[in-house]
Amino acid sequence: IIHGVPVPPPYPILWPTFHQYGQTLLRVVIGGVIGVATRAVFKPLSYLTACYILETDTHTLRRQEYHVRNKKKLAADLFYKFLTYMAIGFNVCFVAPVVFRVLGCERPSFYTEL
Repeated sequence: IIHGVPVPPPYPILWPTFHQYGQTLLRVVIGGVIGVATRAVFKPLSYLTACYILETDTHTLRRQEYHVRNKKKLAADLFYKFLTYMAIGFNVCFVAPVVFRVLGCERPSFYTEL
């Protein structure tokens, strides 16, 4: 249900109100909490998953030093970083806007802005 802009160009400049500043600050805080919480949950889970796939012990792998020849540690780190930040990106792009809509602090013109 996206509609075009009802006003022909040039468009008037709409300065934000104090209410909109408050909503912006609320969105920043909530989005940050969602991002940090996602990282806190997915980092250990994805590391455990990588260790399970590679059939290695988690504690042993964490204590090993980084080296090019240590393929299992490199693969585990790459896997957990990729999966963790993919989950953060998904939550920021799809979950956070739904949370903003539920809480009533979304930008209604977000999808139709120029």
